Amino acid sequence: MHTGSWKVLGAKMLKLVEKVLQRNTDATAQAILDAARSCILYGGANPSITDIAKKAGISRPTVYKRYRNVTEITADVLTQELLELLDIEDIPDNGPLFVRYIVQMAAKVRDNALLQIIINEEPDLLLTYQFERLGRSQLAIIDVLAYLIERVPGINKEN
Repeated sequence: MHTGSWKVLGAKMLKLVEKVLQRNTDATAQAILDAARSCILYGGANPSITDIAKKAGISRPTVYKRYRNVTEITADVLTQELLELLDIEDIPDNGPLFVRYIVQMAAKVRDNALLQIIINEEPDLLLTYQFERLGRSQLAIIDVLAYLIERVPGINKEN
């Protein structure tokens, strides 16, 4: 994940994103995720561990040291993808800009190639990710939105 643009959101958000993705901070884990993303984009929503390992230039046992199965890898790819979609250049500083930000983020999710492949080819995976794996990305997205809402003047913080 390229966290440079998250610096705009301040140290608090950068720390949150790094915490959410802490398991994926080493080069090998990132190579696995990059390879899995590429396999999904160019080969479909259900790559094998062998496909991912080959693409990453590592052995299958190395992949299994970090991940139990492809579903777990794909879930982390989705986490990264969703957090990347939240990337913005300017923090919304008023209600209308915040609404525009939310609409833009929804459009990015709708138009994202990786998410479209998963939705079209393996929709159950997305459901599993969303409901059974409630955690890192969903909580991160909630934290990002809460952080942004706190920074928008004129929004009642108690509602």
